[in-house]
Parts: sequence; structure tokens; C-alpha cells
Amino acid sequence: MSTKRILIIDDEETNLEVLGGMVETLGHETLFAQSGWEGLNLLDHNIDLVLLDIVMPGIDGFEVLQRIRQNEQYKALPVMMVTCMSSREDRLTAIELGANDFIIKPVDKTELCVRMNSLLKIKEARDELHNHQLRLEKIIEARTAALRESEERYALAVRGANDGLWDWDLKRELIYFSPRWKEMLGYKEHEISYEKDEWFRRIHPDDAPAMQRALEQHVMGQSPHFESEHRLMHKDGFYRWMLCRGLAVRDAQNNATRIAGSLSDIHARKQAEEQLRYDAFHDSLTGLSNRALFMNRLERAMQRASTSESVYAVLFLDLDRFKNVNDGIGHVAGDQLLVAVARRLEGCLTSLDTVARFGGDEFAILLDGIEEESEATRIADRLLKSLQEPFYLDGIEMYTTASVGIAISDGHYHRPEEILRDADNAMYRAKSSGRACYETFNKEMHARVLALLETENDLRRAIEREEFILHYQPIIDVQTACLRGFEALIRWQHPEKGLLSPGRFISVAEDTGLIIPMGWWAMNEACRQLVEWQKKFPAFQSLSMNVNLSVKQFIHTELIQNIQQILKESGLAPSLLKVELTESALIQSPEKAKELLHAIRECGIRLCMDDFGTGYSSLSYLHNFPFDTLKIDRSFVSHITENVKNLKIVKTILSLCNDLELDVVAEGVETVEQLEKLRELHCMNAQGYYFSHPKSKAEIEELLTHAPDTPLPISS
Repeated sequence: MSTKRILIIDDEETNLEVLGGMVETLGHETLFAQSGWEGLNLLDHNIDLVLLDIVMPGIDGFEVLQRIRQNEQYKALPVMMVTCMSSREDRLTAIELGANDFIIKPVDKTELCVRMNSLLKIKEARDELHNHQLRLEKIIEARTAALRESEERYALAVRGANDGLWDWDLKRELIYFSPRWKEMLGYKEHEISYEKDEWFRRIHPDDAPAMQRALEQHVMGQSPHFESEHRLMHKDGFYRWMLCRGLAVRDAQNNATRIAGSLSDIHARKQAEEQLRYDAFHDSLTGLSNRALFMNRLERAMQRASTSESVYAVLFLDLDRFKNVNDGIGHVAGDQLLVAVARRLEGCLTSLDTVARFGGDEFAILLDGIEEESEATRIADRLLKSLQEPFYLDGIEMYTTASVGIAISDGHYHRPEEILRDADNAMYRAKSSGRACYETFNKEMHARVLALLETENDLRRAIEREEFILHYQPIIDVQTACLRGFEALIRWQHPEKGLLSPGRFISVAEDTGLIIPMGWWAMNEACRQLVEWQKKFPAFQSLSMNVNLSVKQFIHTELIQNIQQILKESGLAPSLLKVELTESALIQSPEKAKELLHAIRECGIRLCMDDFGTGYSSLSYLHNFPFDTLKIDRSFVSHITENVKNLKIVKTILSLCNDLELDVVAEGVETVEQLEKLRELHCMNAQGYYFSHPKSKAEIEELLTHAPDTPLPISS
């Protein structure tokens, strides 16, 4: 028991000392009063027990006791009468006045201890009970206020809620539907009764079983709450999606007696979700399946084929020269054409087939469950013929063709990406075969693809490992056979395959974009090398260096900055660098190309058109673009001595260049007869195997030991 505060009231000082000593030995705190009035004044000191003498001057113990009990605050305060009076009448009087116990003087310490502990424990229990009662009263008061507030809030919510409310009495089988519940289905208050069938008969047949299961599970106590999304028939005859939630009220045996809840209109959300699902698997422009849906159906076709002998095929279709449509008549017309193409493709297929747009002008078709390979080629042929028919878009007659790649299931495909990859590769083969046709993927094509992939991987490592070197083919003065410059030609020193010529890897480099870092490396190395030779062989200060510039380099955003940086770092005079471009670098955007060529010329660099005469618009380029030099393609030079037509073409080119004051280099000179004929035609410069194969740095340095005006030794 914790320390208590005991008030001892007695007029005898000796009694106070004796009683005080006993109480303090029990571990309690004592307060003393030598009169009744003094004792009454000490009651407000949180007294736990009063030891009260009866016979005292002034007011005696009975009156003190009476005054204590008259005060509401002290009615429950334990009071023990301590007296030498032991008459029955005195005890009855004290009890009537509210005394809790008696002890007779002289006081026995043990008896006092027992009687005090008993009274103090009773007081503690009474205090705890009183405090508990106070706490309960506060809780009841708070909950009553909360309930009142909740009822007010509920009333407001019912009036202002957008949801409909319902309350189902399971014993009476009656349901209360709020006015809003009825309004959500288009009904007025009096048009729907309390029968449960008012709800259940309006549920969509497809949704009713799931809704009933969810409801029964909750009523049986198998779920914490009831929730169901289902369609309800509106008064207008159409179904609307609703979300229904509810919670059961249970009796002492845990049986549901009623269930109440809400009804929310989720029709707009469901429509949005449905639209999102559709959009996730369909192309927004054409309405066709998109890549995700196509790949899903392709995967399922592969799974079926793995457990049966069914055959499927994938066709990859790409429109030919679609970019010309966008560039020529605009993207709106291009989009219209794509939509029209989509409808044509759908018209050539069955409902079992899947046609998808992958983006741009690429389409993929899944032929599921075909009988044999030839069926895929027949369908491809039908598609191509359908697309050859004219399209009429806003009064404009348009034509398009397509290239199609076909890949047939053969058991070795394990992932959708694999057969799609092969169909894509077959499509590119169709493109390279002249377009407007189809190609079927085969083992040889697969081997070729693997070889290209290996080349690409090796190329990437080659750039990192600096495996490229330059060889230099001399450019010769036709009249004197003296050296005038070089064309830098890249070679690949492959660690396993040896020295590889550009024909083995340039096309792959162009397709992958690796031509860009390779090209800048080649230009930088060629310029650096020419400066080194100028220092080592001072007599050859006027030699120039021709460097090929790829299409991707030409359209690079930092073209001019890169060239200027290379010239700055190498120290080469700009006039000694000749940049060679083919027609393909100019045809995509002639105006932009013209702007770039002038920018290069302003740097002091000379421009050279490579393979002149092989393009469709070569003559127009002479008029529009600021070239300094033309290189006559080897296809004309190689037959100049036996083909009159070639001879006339070369004569025409030379005459034209003479009139335009352009320098000329004849490529591919391989015989003395060709050289003599070029001399007769007053061709200025030439290069070819007759003079020299492309040579390494060391071999060129051996040539440079000869005097500048000495004819170049003829290659054996």
C-alpha cells in the first residue's frame, strides 16, 4: 500500500504522540489537530483517514463527525473513533453519525494497523470505483455527443450524398431504398417499393451470379464486407455500371439480421477503363491491333503450335517510299493513306487473322492455323495486288506499293520476337530486291543475318580497340603521270580475319550508324598523316588528301564544327583537304545540302562529287551545288576503249567540266590503253590499279622518296 495521509484529532498531546508514532511506523504521513475546529480546517489537505477522539473540549468528536458527513466532499472519508468510552449507546451514536470503525484506548498497535489497513483499502476501492464512474460518465457523454454529431452528419450526408443508400431487413425481407438510389436508375420516390426484387430483377444476367455469391459470402460471415460491381437496368432501358457496398449487422449468435450500404454510379469510370483497355491494345490512327496485342496473339499461336501440328505465319509489311507521300502532300494525307491501307489489308484477311500497325508505315499480319506454307505466299500476293489499286483521298488519286517479309513457323521459334525478327529481315530482303514484292525467310537468309550481326558486334569492338587503318591510293596527273594527291581508304585489321576491305563492312557500318565515328576517325587520321608527310618530305607540300564523307556524317548536326576541329588539331591547310560526296548525300534535302556544301566551301575546303554519272540528277547537281572536282565513275572508264557509248559519255563529261572550269578525276584506270585514251581527251587526273593499288603508310613513304615531278612508277 502506498503512503497515506492520516489526520489525528485529540486534545491530549500524549495521545497525539502515541498515535502519531504508531501511524508513522506503519509508513504513513501524519497531521495533528488538538481540537475539533483545528481538525475540520485540516480536511482540505487530501486526508485519507481520520483518527478522531470523542471527548474533547469545545466541540466533541460526535459534532466533528457530524460536520464531516454534512460536507459532500468528505462524506466518503473514512473516520475511526478513538475513545476510552465503550458504552453501547456511544457506539450507536457514532455509527448513526457516519463513523466507519472504533478502537478503544489504550490503543493496541497491531489492532490499529489491521483496522487502518481495512479502512484504507475500502477507501482505495471506493476511490477507484468513483474514478471509474467518472471516466464512464465522460465516455458516455463523449459518445453521446459523437452519436448526436454522427446522426446529424448522417442526415446531412443522406440529403447531399451523390450515392444511393439501401438498408435490407433480412428477417422481414424488405429493403429501404433512399430517394437518391431510385433517382440513379431514373425513378421517382413512389415508383420503387421495398421489395428486394426491385433490385435483383434489374441486375444484368451476366453479373447476377457473381453479385449473389459476394452477397451470400458476406451474410455467411465469410468476407469482412460486401462489394460488387454490376450493371443495373435504368428506366431508359439501358444498363449502367454500379458499385454496391454493404456491411451486415449481426446478433449475439453472429447471424446477420440486416445489411446496409451504398450504391455508386461508376458507369463513366467503366467506360473510361474500357477505352483505356482498347487504347492499350489498338493503334489510335487505324484502329488496328497494336504491337502489344499482336505479340500476345502471336505468343498464343506459338503455344498452340507447340502442342499440335498447326502452322502459323508472320508477314511483315512496309510501304515503299511512304516518306515521299508525307514530304510531298503532307502528313494529313499520309495518315489518310495509312487508314485506307489498313482497311485494304483487313479486306484481304479473315476474322481468324490479326493485322496490326507497328508504327509509321509498318504493318504485321499473323496468319493463324494455315494449312501449308504456300497459303502464306498466296495471301502475301493478294495483299500486294490489293495495294496496287489506286487510292482516292480527298479527290486525289494516289498509288503505293509494299514490301513483304514472310516467316513460317517451323518449330525452332521459342519467342514471338524471333519469328517477327525473321519476317522483318525477309521484308528488308524484299526491299533490296526491288520493292513491291515478298520474300520468305530461309536458312540462307538466317545465316546471312547472323553474319551481319557478327560483323556489327565486331565493328563495335573494332572502334574501341582501334583496329582500323588507312590505305592511300595515289591520284595522278594524266599528262605527266606525276603524283597530285591521295584518296584515303579505310581498312579493317581484323584480329581473326586479317585485313578487310570496305566492301566487307561499310554497309553494316552505314546501317548501324557506326559509320559516323569511323568516318570522323578516318578524316582526322588522313589529315594528320598528310601533315606528317609534309614535314617528312618537304618537296611534296602541295599534295592534297581526298576523304569520303558518308551521308550520315553529312547530315550530322555538328558537321562543320567537326571538320574545323580536325583541321585545327592536325594543322592541315583547308585547301589541301578534298571532301568526297556521292549523289545519295544530296537527294534527300537538296536545299539543306546546298547550304551545307557552301558552309564547307567557306572553310576553304574543296568539294568533290564521287561516282559522277551514275545518278538520275547528276547534271543538275553541277548547276546547283558548288563542287570543285568531278570523279568519273569507273563504270564509264573501264569500257572507254571498246564501247563507243561510254567514250561519248566521258567526252561529254570532260567537255562540260572544261566549260564549267571543274577539275576531273577518272576512276578505275587499269590499262595503258585507257590512260592513253584519257590523255587524248585531255582528262586532267586519274586513279586506278594501273598506277597503284591503295597502299599502306610505309609504301606511300617509299613513293615519296622520288622527286615531286617524277612520273609515278607503274604498279605491277
